[in-house]
Parts: sequence; structure tokens; C-alpha cells
Amino acid sequence: MLARIFILLFLTGLLNTVSSEDSLEYENEVNKVGCNVFCQVCVTNVRSVRWALLHDYARGVMAKLLSFTCSFIPYHKPRAKCKAFFNGPFQEKLHDFAVNMSVYEPCRYIGVCLTQQYETMNEDDSSFDSAMLQIFNTLKEHLKFTFTQDYIQETIEEICSSDKQCFKTFEKYATTLMNVFH
Repeated sequence: MLARIFILLFLTGLLNTVSSEDSLEYENEVNKVGCNVFCQVCVTNVRSVRWALLHDYARGVMAKLLSFTCSFIPYHKPRAKCKAFFNGPFQEKLHDFAVNMSVYEPCRYIGVCLTQQYETMNEDDSSFDSAMLQIFNTLKEHLKFTFTQDYIQETIEEICSSDKQCFKTFEKYATTLMNVFH
């Protein structure tokens, strides 16, 4: 599912980068400023991820999912510390990271942007905001529709067959999983 989200963000970035312009014109314009198309696609995608990290809903879902994974740590104290971090300062730290991150740095690190560039954060990009909000609302509705109580119950029955301990374990985590998506 996470892979689908990132593919969707990548395709959105690609569409935003090259839409409504002739490719050759676009490449000439990009070459004038010393960048390339791959750099701009990467920057647009990093900008999309940063946009998501700036919104409470996305940070909340990430915190719930990561807190849920803490349940698989076998020892009580580390498990409690893990959950306390994701239920506590994680969202604030993630927000601070998003505010201070450079959209060019990850792209330069992977080698698609050659020059060091900086971009000041602009939270008032209404066209980008409305497109991303539409994507997240659609994604949220899709997740609510997909991960229903019946679907989770059927999946548990399919995986566990007749193992009672398996049922107990999955039922314990199924409630948490439902809370993440609803």
C-alpha cells in the first residue's frame, strides 16, 4: 500500500512537471537554469512528500502505523519506549523536519540534481494544496472501504485456519489496525 502511495505521488509529480508544456520547450527552459527533467521530477516528488508531512492527518496516520509496529517488539520496556515516542514527540519532530528540509538535498544526494539549490517553504500554494488534498481524501476513502471489519475478519480466518493463538493475536492487532484507518 505504501508503494502505491509513493507511485501515486511520483506520477503526480511527473504530471505536474511536464503537463501543459511541449517537452522540448520544457527541456530547453530547464537547461537554461542548469537543471534537468529528472531533477525537477525528483524535486516535485520531494515537495509532495514534504507537503504531506506538514499536514496533521498524514503525520497522524504515520504515527499510528509506526506505533502499531512497536507492538511486535518482544520486550516490554523497549516496546513501551517505542510506543511512547511515536505517540508523543514523533509528530512534532516530523513537522520540524518537514519545515526545515530542503527539497533539493535528497535529489542532489541521489545524483539527479547536480547543483546546490535552496527553496524557501511556501505554505500558500493553493493549487498544489487542493490537488494533494484531493489525493489524500481519495486515499483515505479507499482505505476505509478496503479495510472493513469484515475484510479483516475474513483475512484472519484465511491466515489462521484453526489456530486459536493465531486468532487471538490477530484480533488484538485488528482493532488497532482498524483505528489507524478509521
